[in-house]
Amino acid sequence: MQVNADSVLTESGKHFPATLTVWAAGVKADELLHGLGGARPLPHYRYEDQGSLVSLSEHASLGTLMGSLTRGSLFVEGRLAQLMYWGLHKQHPLALNGVTKTAFITLSEWIGRAHRPRIKLH
Repeated sequence: MQVNADSVLTESGKHFPATLTVWAAGVKADELLHGLGGARPLPHYRYEDQGSLVSLSEHASLGTLMGSLTRGSLFVEGRLAQLMYWGLHKQHPLALNGVTKTAFITLSEWIGRAHRPRIKLH
């Protein structure tokens, strides 16, 4: 598949004009990765959907939570979804940088946001 600025061309030769192209990856690793790591086999991985959270702007967030929290699914929106999204977003820098550095980075983001205009007009 070939993705250009204004179109997508499939391997079969079909051409699709597009002003916006969204690329999505699956949940299964490529077979090439199974050979990496020398003689140690990769551990088995089983994907379990825990739900989805989406932050549409600073005013709207929503999500569906599944898994260990509920027997079925739980729909969340508003401030609760926003707080959950923010917490999930901060897990990566927390794992990489630790609590202190992540706290200082978060504080600087809050200070910067207070002095930034809400809308960019270009």
